[in-house]
Amino acid sequence: MVLYRGSEAISMKVETAGSFIRRFAGLIGKKKIPAGYCLYFPGCNSIHTFFMSMAIDVIMTSAQGRVEGLFPGILPWKFAFTREAADTIEAAAGTIAASGIKKGDILHLKQD
Repeated sequence: MVLYRGSEAISMKVETAGSFIRRFAGLIGKKKIPAGYCLYFPGCNSIHTFFMSMAIDVIMTSAQGRVEGLFPGILPWKFAFTREAADTIEAAAGTIAASGIKKGDILHLKQD
């Protein structure tokens, strides 16, 4: 899948964390996140970075794709939560700044 803001591609490779184990593990164990990669957590409004070895960017959206929470550069052993969020996206640190995503933007996923 590809993540878009309007017609602008933000991430060219989005994987869905659909199973319990995939959701629990998230990006744990990754030493580096490739540029343009995101992990999408449907039905998730909170994440942790326990056991991670690097900072990540976290984007939380409503069910309609509206950005409700932005957490750039979350360090390992932290927690992020946004009550209004329905879904969460984890990406490499710096993705939010590089793409210019702001609270209120509308994001959507499309099959590539």
